[in-house]
Amino acid sequence: MPSINPSDFRNGMTIQYRDGLWVILTHHSRKMGRGGATYTAKLKNIETGQVLEDTFRSGDRVEQVVVEERDMQYLYLNGDMVVLMDPESYDQPELSKDFLEEQMDLLKEGDMVRCMMHEGNIIGARLQDFIELGVTEAPPHAKGDTASAEYRAVTLETGAQIKVPPFIGEGDVIQIDTRSREYVKRISKK
Repeated sequence: MPSINPSDFRNGMTIQYRDGLWVILTHHSRKMGRGGATYTAKLKNIETGQVLEDTFRSGDRVEQVVVEERDMQYLYLNGDMVVLMDPESYDQPELSKDFLEEQMDLLKEGDMVRCMMHEGNIIGARLQDFIELGVTEAPPHAKGDTASAEYRAVTLETGAQIKVPPFIGEGDVIQIDTRSREYVKRISKK
């Protein structure tokens, strides 16, 4: 693994730090007079999800970790384990559903999951940034009230609930941003 200086930090970079793998969320430097620069980085532990902010000096060295990202297809849930399939090798690795945290209720059979791999092991996973799901339940809204900015909760085919504009109804297929769990647009109308 290459050893890097804090001046080489970039957002999204993965480093070996404090006996774990950490992703750099944000970083900035500060130069004080005659002394060396200090670097503050907000880090997230890939395995535990813990977020911390730490300060590094210009002479500090950390190991940069190469993390490969690979898309795998979600097959089914086996207890607390998510069974995936690598579309190239047809291997079927399992990972804890805790890896997908609050995105788990947006996952449906056949969806692609982005997996972060290190030394052949899955160390992190997330859904694609945008997915399409059908609306199965939508409470009625007042006729002619389409100009209102009032969003209302609907139930999706996976059982998840999100807020959508009043013109969305049962049977519509909508696009969702999985990072924010927000409605993006209607793909097709019932």
